[in-house]
Amino acid sequence: MLPEIRQAPGAAIRPDQPSSASERLEGHWQIRRQEALEAVSRALRENRLVGAHAPQLAQMVHNVAGTAGIFGESELGIRASALERALIQGDAAERISLATEFLHSA
Repeated sequence: MLPEIRQAPGAAIRPDQPSSASERLEGHWQIRRQEALEAVSRALRENRLVGAHAPQLAQMVHNVAGTAGIFGESELGIRASALERALIQGDAAERISLATEFLHSA
């Protein structure tokens, strides 16, 4: 016989709280994804795909590249990986092109 599981008093699950580990992971992914999209969009608008900001942006899209496929967004992951490489060693035109493709794949 399995023991009865009781919820602590006052520990009711709120509707806005994820109720499972997978829901929490999905929520974390959505936040990380949105942050990367906003950062790339901002860098594109402000012409900051080159220079001191590029390594930080490369790390952000690296995280997306490594995680996107897990959440069924393999195209986004492929585009993120290409953008990461361009941010590390590509020229400005390539960075702009790949940043645009990354944003359109989302």
